[in-house]
Amino acid sequence: MKDALHAAAAKRWGWRHVEVLVLFAALSTAITHRVCLSVAVVDMTAPDNGDGQQRFDWLPAEKSTVLGCFLWGYMLSQVAGGTLSSRGGATRILTAALFLSGALTALVPLAATTGGWAAVAGLRVATGVVQCVYPTSYTLLGRWVPLAERSRAGALILASQPVGNVVAMASSGWLAYAWGWPSVFYVFGGLGLLAAIMVFLVSEDSPETHPRISAEEREYIVQPSTTASTLMETNSSLVWRSSDSQVSSV
Repeated sequence: MKDALHAAAAKRWGWRHVEVLVLFAALSTAITHRVCLSVAVVDMTAPDNGDGQQRFDWLPAEKSTVLGCFLWGYMLSQVAGGTLSSRGGATRILTAALFLSGALTALVPLAATTGGWAAVAGLRVATGVVQCVYPTSYTLLGRWVPLAERSRAGALILASQPVGNVVAMASSGWLAYAWGWPSVFYVFGGLGLLAAIMVFLVSEDSPETHPRISAEEREYIVQPSTTASTLMETNSSLVWRSSDSQVSSV
């Protein structure tokens, strides 16, 4: 009876699918914050063409520093983000990360006009620090997706990176041309705030705390699955069998 209920729950669309789609949208949005400056900086440092937009005479070394500062902060946040999310509150961490990343991205025009490249560089370091979205998303993925569905869900999560890159690259130039380079940061920063609201309203830390999930889907997700030790024993057995067959063939 229980197996039949699990089979039925596995075939139905459920809140676990919604959770994965929310994570995909959130991560794609976070990636746009990383990439949009790479396109916008071309217009920010272009010669003044009389369109009324402020331009900046940044040296090549200064532009390189501005573009690389995000990764300096990003490296610092990954271990901390994974540790904090595994201890609880993964949804709150993801919400805060998206909100802060969006707000800091929207502040780039103000930083550039008031503090120059150094202010933008500092802002980008801070943006990298708050973007602990990937370790947090994998914590949620492990809690929400059964082992049998995890490879497909993980593939979709990984696809968020190229999707975010394509969206940011394709639209940043058009936004800068149509409404000026500040619009690039306002649009993607605003999307980050919307993504934070979406995660806050829709996502939950685990199926056990979700108020609207069905009992069948909750039990299907949290049912005891293959443990790490069982997987290691299975893989070890397969390795030894493969070795034995190779020896016998020799």
